[in-house]
Amino acid sequence: MIVNTYFFGELEVPEENIITFTSGLMGFESQKHFVIVKNNDTEKPVPFFWLQSVDDVDLTFVLTVPFIFKQDYEFDLPEEVEKKLGIDANSEIGIYSIVTIPDKVENFHYNLLSPIVVNYSNRQAEQVVLYNENFSMHETFKKK
Repeated sequence: MIVNTYFFGELEVPEENIITFTSGLMGFESQKHFVIVKNNDTEKPVPFFWLQSVDDVDLTFVLTVPFIFKQDYEFDLPEEVEKKLGIDANSEIGIYSIVTIPDKVENFHYNLLSPIVVNYSNRQAEQVVLYNENFSMHETFKKK
């Protein structure tokens, strides 16, 4: 399948790489089909990815794996989300945070309060709202 992307132009994406958000993303509920695009043009691994809408070239988000920057990030996935996504003991799960990129690099932040959970076993995904006062929608990247 050809997917038009905002940053990379046309990409050939296997159908099995399309992720379906059961409820869409917050604020974009009508957009259900996305692909996670990795930047393979760099020599070193990059901790950022693009979540590109399959149906809207202009709808793309920067993602990161939150555990890279916050090793103690953990939460219990609500049972209703596990059921909705068909998650069981054999499921391969991915957890991502949406990154916000304001005008200054030092103001970059990522959302720990509403992670994106992907069940790679069936390509179903959900943006989950966590009710946890220890998490922020505006978690800053800490320099090591």
